[in-house]
Amino acid sequence: MLALFLILVALTSYFLVRLRQQRSMFKNLPGPPHHAIWGHFLIMREIASTLPPDATPQLFAHLMRERYGLGDFFYLDLWPLAPPQLVIAHPELATQIVHKMNLPKESAVMQKWTGPILGDKSMVSANGHDWFIARKSFTPGFQPRKLLEHIPMIVDEALAFAGVLREHSARNDIFRMEDLGAKMIFNISAWVILGMKCNAQRGDDEFLELFRKQAALAPQDFWSRYLYDVSPRRYYRKWSNGRALDRYVGRLVDQRVESGPTAISSEKAIYYAIDDAIVTSRSLNKTIQPATSIDKYTRDMLIASVKTLIFAGHDTSASTLCYSYAALSKYPQVLHTVREEHNAVFGTDPSAAANFLRNDPNLVNNLPYTLAVIKEALRLWPPTGVSLRRGQPDQTLFADGKEWPTYPFAVLVNNCATMRREDLFKDAERFYPERHLITDPTDPYFVPRDAWRPFEKGPRMCLGQTLALMQLKIALVMTVRTFDFEIVYEEGTFMYQVLDVTAKPSLGLPTRVKLVE
Repeated sequence: MLALFLILVALTSYFLVRLRQQRSMFKNLPGPPHHAIWGHFLIMREIASTLPPDATPQLFAHLMRERYGLGDFFYLDLWPLAPPQLVIAHPELATQIVHKMNLPKESAVMQKWTGPILGDKSMVSANGHDWFIARKSFTPGFQPRKLLEHIPMIVDEALAFAGVLREHSARNDIFRMEDLGAKMIFNISAWVILGMKCNAQRGDDEFLELFRKQAALAPQDFWSRYLYDVSPRRYYRKWSNGRALDRYVGRLVDQRVESGPTAISSEKAIYYAIDDAIVTSRSLNKTIQPATSIDKYTRDMLIASVKTLIFAGHDTSASTLCYSYAALSKYPQVLHTVREEHNAVFGTDPSAAANFLRNDPNLVNNLPYTLAVIKEALRLWPPTGVSLRRGQPDQTLFADGKEWPTYPFAVLVNNCATMRREDLFKDAERFYPERHLITDPTDPYFVPRDAWRPFEKGPRMCLGQTLALMQLKIALVMTVRTFDFEIVYEEGTFMYQVLDVTAKPSLGLPTRVKLVE
């Protein structure tokens, strides 16, 4: 008993010393009101209480800035449930973090969220050599000129999506738009990255189901974001599902390594992103034989990267498509302008647009207002509105004429808060696509440089940005002149962003569609 008592005394003493050290760290640092015992956790709980329990936390910094009149950056003390944090909410300061310093990702924290789905070597959370090899290997497959080659297939999937919507229109039922959009974009992602034909839109797809099983185990409420998961059953399910997903993707990678790009006789072989990645990774690693083999390190990198690009790509783009439809349903003048642009580019017959795009894929770049609608949806409802970095002892933030520490803090570049700043985006809460078309810096609606950042900026900006915007534009071209969209929430409920790995529309965006008369 004495030994147990001494252990408890020692642990209590250690905790109290650490508590004092942590709380004293925030003396003279800008932030919301600080409690000597609770730090800022009561503030976080207060902010969270104003939102639905499953709302995404990426909005917290914006609400905190407004409530407490905080500046361009501030510090948060959430120990012991989370590391101490430096929150960035201004594009110039964000540029220091992600470009000039290029601070490493906060891998340990990020892998708590993404590790079971994407793996430890995902380019989302990896640093140094691991990140460089993955990024360098897959960059060629996402070049705009390469992506234009896939326009005919993207058009086909968008037409299939329109066909599903037509069936719902005939039934006059309410459905989850996020689910339908995710299936379409999953098919597109699997094709562009692996050259793989999936059937997610018309049936159960094993590949997509493996991702969804893992995503369902991610934290989805306020407390689970900060408390450790102690359920052995959940740990086992994450491990088991992860192995099944790795085996599935591993087989696809092995087949591609062995067979390489294929071609019909007399035609040029089509290289998909995985093919370019295999070629590039071999050139980066001189020890790999140029035949039909790769080493374990490269194979693991390819598996993690394929999972990352397919999951992150289909997940975030599906949400953005939902937010675009929700905005178009609410603002008829915006919808009218989008339809007029499509008529001008593709003619007044909506069914003709598919062949126009197949014959001239570059037409996808002639839709500035449609792009502005998507960009405005991404500004107000970014699926991933935070970039999480790890502060370094030798790197300081320069702001307000002083240097401020980045270490030992997790540095949250909160792009969600930045893109809702009234001083950067006039009428920030208003859905106003025209702001993205203004080029005159003196116009009050002009968007300052680097202020729009849903894909982040700097060396680690989203690799799939071009593909995401391309497929979203095509999806809108294939649907908005054919259907009217009605967002159908029950009385007392509304659309907000929920935490479901990324920030998705609540209830999957319940929608009813009808044919345009």
